[in-house]
Amino acid sequence: MIKTVIIDDEPAMQDVNCRLLNEYFPEIYLAGIANSVETGVQLIKKENPQLVLLDVELGSGNGFQVLQQLKPY
Repeated sequence: MIKTVIIDDEPAMQDVNCRLLNEYFPEIYLAGIANSVETGVQLIKKENPQLVLLDVELGSGNGFQVLQQLKPY
């Protein structure tokens, strides 16, 4: 299983990503969803995922701010 998290501030896109993962990638385990820079960083630190689906534009900032707080990437 590939542990994955989704970080996106749009609920519709969260749903699309979840459905696509469930339908086409049964080997992927969705460990959680976050909707902001802060909650995204917390989720990644908590779950230590192998794959992150990260939106570039988040309501509270952007995906690059998430990455900057997780050095080393």
